[in-house]
Amino acid sequence: GAAGSGEVTLRATVVSGDPARPGTAPPLEVTLAPGGFHQWTEVLSAAGGAFSNAWVRVERVRGAAPFTAYAVVNDQGTSDGSFVPPVPTSRALSPGRRVVPAVVSAGAFRTELVVTNVAASPRTVRFSLRADGIGTAEKTVRFERTLAPGEQWIRPDLVGWLRAQGTPGVPEASLAGALVAEPAEGGGVLVGARTAAAGGAGQYGVFTPGLSDDELASTRGDLDLLRQDAENRTNLAIVDAGAPGSPDGRYEVDLFDGGTGLLLRTVGPLTVPPAGWLQVGTILSTHAPGTTTARARVRRVSGLGPFLAYTIVNDGAAPGERSGDGSYVPMERRP
Repeated sequence: GAAGSGEVTLRATVVSGDPARPGTAPPLEVTLAPGGFHQWTEVLSAAGGAFSNAWVRVERVRGAAPFTAYAVVNDQGTSDGSFVPPVPTSRALSPGRRVVPAVVSAGAFRTELVVTNVAASPRTVRFSLRADGIGTAEKTVRFERTLAPGEQWIRPDLVGWLRAQGTPGVPEASLAGALVAEPAEGGGVLVGARTAAAGGAGQYGVFTPGLSDDELASTRGDLDLLRQDAENRTNLAIVDAGAPGSPDGRYEVDLFDGGTGLLLRTVGPLTVPPAGWLQVGTILSTHAPGTTTARARVRRVSGLGPFLAYTIVNDGAAPGERSGDGSYVPMERRP
C-alpha cells in the first residue's frame, strides 16, 4: 500500500496436501504498515509442523491496502531456492486449462510436477505432454489424476514415473516439452513444475508456474534480463498453446542491446507446432556474440494459437560450468 493507506493484517492458513492427513493448522497473522514486509521462515514449522506436504492460503482480514505473497522452497543440501509466485483466488477458481512451460528429462535434469486442488470438491485433471521424443502419432502422451479436496499431488521425476507406468510412447532417451492440464469439473486447480539437477549435497532447480489462457500472449511478449558473461548464460523458450490440429506457429525474436536499446538481430522465423515447445539455447552467445545484457521481443508472425515465452538465466557461461542453477523470467504480454 501507498503511504497513508493504513495498516493491513494478513492471515496465512496452512492447508494439508496429504489426503491421508487432511486439515488446517492454526492460522498465522501479521500486521504490516505501508511498504512492510514479513517472512515466516520454514512456514510449515511456524504453523506447528503438523504437515510435510501443504499449501498456504493468504487472506487480508483487516485494512484495505493491496498486498502480495510468495514462497521460496529451499534445498536442504545446497540452500538453492525456487521462487513460487502467488495465484490470486479468482484465477485459481476460474475454469480452464493451465499450461506448464516445460517438463524435462535430459542429462541430469528432471521435472517434478505439483498439482493442487484448492476447491471444496474432488477434481479430475487431464494432462497432455507433447515432446518431439515421444513415440506416438501426435507426439503426445495423456494421463489423468483425481484429487480429493485440498489434496496436493507431488510427482518427482514425472517422465520417469510415466515410464514406470508403462505409458505408451515415453522413450528412454531425453525429452523436453510443454504440459497442458485441464480440470474436468471446473476451476480450483493449481499446477506448477520444478526442474532440477543434482549438485553439491542436494540439487539446483527452478519452479515454473502453470499459466491460464488469460496470461498467454496473442501477438507479442517481452523479456528482460537476458545475460551472457563469465558467470551467466540465457536460454529462451517459446510454447505454442494452440489447439491440436491448428496451424504451426511461426515466431521471430528481436534482440535489443541492454545498454543502448538498439536492435541487434532478429532471430527466426522459428516454427513451433501447436502444443509444442522450442528452446533457443545460449541465445546471446549464438545470435549476438559479445553482448552481455539484452532484452527480447517475441512476435508471432503466423499461426492461430496463443503462446508463452520465457527465459532461463543459468549459472555458468556454458553448460557444465558452475552450478547450472536456473532463474525463470516470465514474459510481459503486449498488445
